[in-house]
Amino acid sequence: MKILLVLICLSFSLFGSMRTKLSDAEPGCYAVFESQKTVTVLSLHSKKDSTIILEEISAPSSTINKSWDYKSWVSKGAPGNTSWIQYEFDSESGHLLECYSFTQEGWLKGNDGLLSTLLNLELKPISENNRKRIGATPPHHAIDIRPIWNPPKFVHGSQIKHAKFDALKTHWPSDESEIAERKIELYFDQTGFPFPYWIEIKGTIDSNIHAIDSGNEMQSPRTHLPRRYPQVLGSYRKHESLLRLTLQTPLYYKHFQLYNGSRQLPCMFIQQNDELILEIDPTNVQPDQPLMLTPDSHPHIFVDLPPLPN
Repeated sequence: MKILLVLICLSFSLFGSMRTKLSDAEPGCYAVFESQKTVTVLSLHSKKDSTIILEEISAPSSTINKSWDYKSWVSKGAPGNTSWIQYEFDSESGHLLECYSFTQEGWLKGNDGLLSTLLNLELKPISENNRKRIGATPPHHAIDIRPIWNPPKFVHGSQIKHAKFDALKTHWPSDESEIAERKIELYFDQTGFPFPYWIEIKGTIDSNIHAIDSGNEMQSPRTHLPRRYPQVLGSYRKHESLLRLTLQTPLYYKHFQLYNGSRQLPCMFIQQNDELILEIDPTNVQPDQPLMLTPDSHPHIFVDLPPLPN
């Protein structure tokens, strides 16, 4: 259900209060969505430093009944699932840092067209006067006393009556996506729960993605998000008395150390988006010892660098 995560990313990236809600929320909170004969469990997997990891698990609706225990299902490895993905976000900027599919056993591209588009959209609150209401539209000039419509809210399988929601709206631009030129509304409950309970996509025929359950204390058996290794790009280049080497590196690696064998070397690190430039003084390097780069946040990851040119 890729469209669901695009919309979740949209609200996460652009609606600051959702980032605040996720920052304040306890890992393990989750919402279960149903759309197009697919059920998707979306949970706050974990938080660490300045990042947040969301987990998305999908399965055909036909394999899940109404009284399903989603926490138990996930803890047992979600038998019958057709997609299992973890997404890592920067909790300050909302940017997507990493995306890994356990189903495909590989990393997915996080900077596709939909995600690039959503980063330039704006979410606006829907005023109370413009909210959807229950009942027939009153005659012209009549005072509208109809109650405001709110979506249903389920927590641990039980419906919560009289739940109140905030509604937000945006408009998707003209592109080749399945939601091109559509108006979109998202409904968040007023208790601070981080995920929307209802997503409505306006069109010739309106469609919606709605939460059929929610809760907390979800525990995933996938405890670690696999990490990509930095990749060397090209060869060394001379820069005055130094040698420069460029690597492509995931944005979640912030700081690095350079080793020559077991000895740490002084080095200038220049970060340019997802490229890292090393400036190495060759007079400091022992040529019979390997050169290795490691990110401070993941010291178990070592990248072997090519030996210096003669």
